[in-house]
Amino acid sequence: MLPVPPQIGSPLERDNHIPHHPHPNAVLEDDIDMASQGSKPRNLRVNTGSGPSRKQPPTRRPTPVEEPSPNSTPPQPETHARDPLLAKTLQGISDQLEALRIAHANPPTNVDTPPVVPTPKARTKAPAKPRTALNYAQMVYLKSDIRRFTKSLLGLPERSLACPPSEAIETFKAHRRQGPTAESFTMDYLGPPGSPWNQEASQVFRDAFLVHPGHEHYEREGPMIRYQFLQHFVNTLKLNYEKEHPKKSEEEVKEREDRKRVRSSRDGRRYRLYQRRLKTCLFVVALQRFVPLLQSLGYEGMSEDESGTEAVHTPHDVPRITNDGQKGYAILRSIWRNDDVIMPILRVIDQITISRKFSANGRPQKGNWPHVRIPTSRFSERKHLAERPLILYRPSYLSCLTEHQREDLRIVPLLLEIPPIPEDVKREAKRFEHVRSSLDRPLPSTQ
Repeated sequence: MLPVPPQIGSPLERDNHIPHHPHPNAVLEDDIDMASQGSKPRNLRVNTGSGPSRKQPPTRRPTPVEEPSPNSTPPQPETHARDPLLAKTLQGISDQLEALRIAHANPPTNVDTPPVVPTPKARTKAPAKPRTALNYAQMVYLKSDIRRFTKSLLGLPERSLACPPSEAIETFKAHRRQGPTAESFTMDYLGPPGSPWNQEASQVFRDAFLVHPGHEHYEREGPMIRYQFLQHFVNTLKLNYEKEHPKKSEEEVKEREDRKRVRSSRDGRRYRLYQRRLKTCLFVVALQRFVPLLQSLGYEGMSEDESGTEAVHTPHDVPRITNDGQKGYAILRSIWRNDDVIMPILRVIDQITISRKFSANGRPQKGNWPHVRIPTSRFSERKHLAERPLILYRPSYLSCLTEHQREDLRIVPLLLEIPPIPEDVKREAKRFEHVRSSLDRPLPSTQ
């Protein structure tokens, strides 16, 4: 026989029944009833789990929510009297929802659709250089082996560089079939190194390179082999293909190569000039005070010279070859640089550099001599350099600039002090003012 559940109001239920959400300050019904009868309230016992199971309160079914009509006003949020900031935030959200509802119910008419701005494509970063266990010398040998093996795969120089058919490239891009192989190896010279064809070709090259006799010690350098091969593809193979299959006329290609060679030669001479001057200032104690000046100028702040024998077509107003066979280059002044302050210091540094080419007995030492630089009154076509101290700019040049052009200079607020040249350094530099090559001899010392 099943046990009969306790009836409502029985002593067992009164002892075990607990309200669904009791509150510390709530007054129970038993207390109210007993207080009305004049008896003391009974202390309620709470079931801790050891006694009979607690009676679950009846579940309430959720009241169905009616969908609001389009013209109905949404309910206003209840304002919280104790938190004015929360009430203001809720009111703002309510106003925005109301505005959206009205705009949706009454769509605008005769309004031009704004143009769709295409989302810019994310720029793909260049692949990072993989890690390697090879040192510098071993890396030089690896690059040499890659160049040699590339020639054997491509059949160079007997065969010319040729791109695969465009149909084969599109088929491989869509289905990854009929790609490059070691037997018929070729590259897509018109595509980037990250194209599907070139990526597959780099993997084919890596596998063929590792199984080639003599390359067993590179077995753990697979990622580096692919990386160096793609670098060789970009820096050498693509350029050779453009030369063999030029899109421009021969005159345009030659003119482009001449401009590139001229600019590279000028930049190289300026960089070597800066390094010579900085090295002289660091080794000569009396000139170490001018190191901050040189570092503020940088190698870009050195005056460039006229194109020399690397470009025969360039006109010149000074002889390029001196009487003793030295190459001479005309100096092109910088229009922005304050040469009234800077040039006397740089000339002394250059003359001290020449003095260090002679030994104590006055004989010239072995080695290459600096190229001869001949001063002129012509200016370079290069624009000014930004982010330099104020004292390095020519005052007359700054006075010709507008307010916005001066702002673009971004002049460094650095008080660069230019110290005077010591007198003994001036006397020593004067002895080598006429020296151009190892055939010249310095003047005798006045000391």
